[in-house]
Amino acid sequence: MKKLLLVLSLCAASLAFAEDVDVVAPSNLSKKPEVLKTVAPTGVTPSLKGMVVVEVIIGKDGKVIDAKIKKSTIPDAEPACLEAIRLWQFKPGEREGSPVATRINVPFRFGSDE
Repeated sequence: MKKLLLVLSLCAASLAFAEDVDVVAPSNLSKKPEVLKTVAPTGVTPSLKGMVVVEVIIGKDGKVIDAKIKKSTIPDAEPACLEAIRLWQFKPGEREGSPVATRINVPFRFGSDE
């Protein structure tokens, strides 16, 4: 129970912080963010098939400020995707040569469509 309360309070703090950040749309960037480090979702049942799209706010420092589910066909994989994306690192997007916070969508695909 304590762990759940800690996670919920961290999520609330993250949301409050994300609202205070001036986020620039990708269409207004001179350089788009680049992925430097990825972490795969863990604990996802191998038989799951579908996609989870996570909306991510990347800070000026390239760290994930906030993440939320944008679209999903497999709700069981959503927590693992959110946990994984928060560990990703990016080279931040730039506007006029300066790093800026940016919002992007990251798709996670599971299973084979073949």
